[in-house]
Amino acid sequence: MAGSWNPAAALHMARTLNLDPRTETRLAPYSSLRIGGPAEVLATVRRATDLARLAACAQAEGQFPFVLGGGSNTLILDDGIPGLTVLNLCREVVFEPRPDSVLVRADSGMPLAQLARMTIRKGLTGLEWAVSVPGTVGGAVVGNAGAHGSDTAQHLVAAEVAMPGQGPEWLPVRELDLAYRDSVLKQTAANRRVPTAPVIRAQFRLIPGNPEQIRATAKANLDHRRRSQPVLPSLGSTFRNPPNGFAGALIEQAGCKNLRCGTVGVDTLHANFLVNLGEPGTGRAADVLKLMATVQVRVRNETGIWLKPEIGLAGREADRYTAALLDPSA
Repeated sequence: MAGSWNPAAALHMARTLNLDPRTETRLAPYSSLRIGGPAEVLATVRRATDLARLAACAQAEGQFPFVLGGGSNTLILDDGIPGLTVLNLCREVVFEPRPDSVLVRADSGMPLAQLARMTIRKGLTGLEWAVSVPGTVGGAVVGNAGAHGSDTAQHLVAAEVAMPGQGPEWLPVRELDLAYRDSVLKQTAANRRVPTAPVIRAQFRLIPGNPEQIRATAKANLDHRRRSQPVLPSLGSTFRNPPNGFAGALIEQAGCKNLRCGTVGVDTLHANFLVNLGEPGTGRAADVLKLMATVQVRVRNETGIWLKPEIGLAGREADRYTAALLDPSA
């Protein structure tokens, strides 16, 4: 079947492209939750051109590499990730002034919060909301990351995507179908029967503004994050907000704030965050999944609402666990 995992082919591919591959490498240090099994083959990419070349080679060979950026918003299962995992460290940023705006082109491995801080220092408005958002530019495009009433879609112009059989192609934002924490790229990535189309770069249009006001807005956003979200390792928001509601409030209403499974617990500050209470690398993804399921059942029993996961899963059994989290009858 197309897309079947082939570690030998993955290793050969990474070596051919001079990407210094390693085998059976622990991924917990690369996860914002500090939990996760090993990568069968791990290759590190530092240039966008190499990421595009790797994507083309993998697509031609029917391999489905998993691209790992900031390690947030995705739970790496305990059995690890088969085939090829790509650690995306592509971080070039280019500013292109226009008469009334500035186009900012950023590699997909650039940390989103770091990019936001760069634009704030230049007096550009548009990414103040992202100053405390974890993850990378590529992840923000795929999941339409957002905070403080704004999101990626509002400022994104286009994304360069490694399209299967076509090579890198700049897609305008309208073709990405960005919605609440969703996009056509995220939907495609969930279908493991078709080649993945990783984001190579993204382009944002930002507007010059009042530097003091921009810095004040960013500071307010950062202060709010520090007051309302955990400092312990987490993957970010665990569940999507249901229509006309907030997942954290529903979880708290259902009495889940003190729940714990192994080293993983519901955060006492913001209930929509599951945090790692143990030493880095000692927790288990199985405990995260069990705790997620427990929270879902309690919230449904209390409110009648089945919370849908916002985080994704990566690993051999990702499809099965995802189905169970999405559908209580699965």
